[in-house]
Amino acid sequence: MAGPVARRRILIVDDEREIAAAVAAILAPMHDVSVAGSGREAIEILRRDDEFDLILCDVTMPEIGGREVYDLLRLTRPSLAERIVFMTGGAYTPQAARFIASVPNPTIDKPFDIDELMAAVEQLLGPAAPPPERGRMM
Repeated sequence: MAGPVARRRILIVDDEREIAAAVAAILAPMHDVSVAGSGREAIEILRRDDEFDLILCDVTMPEIGGREVYDLLRLTRPSLAERIVFMTGGAYTPQAARFIASVPNPTIDKPFDIDELMAAVEQLLGPAAPPPERGRMM
């Protein structure tokens, strides 16, 4: 079995800033993390820089939701659309439920615990390299 992978680039897309910040804090020791506070902001980021290894994206957001982000990437960067993990509050519209059921991407329900988050990330990226030790001199 292969060992842990090197740091990867992850984009977190969630209009709930506290959730995005918490997910970023969990992943930042092992990965390079960027945060978008809306689907629109995510699209702007991805137009400038689409070299992300993984996107964690809320399904339901005002104006532009996870489905629209996914649909755009499916047209412009299909391989990146395959590396979206959808986050959902569990209570969504019938349209959102049909969308989640229609895509092969992993979905995690909020609130989720660290183990669920890490399992979803590892499902697409493999195990992360441990964070560097701090406070030790060679």
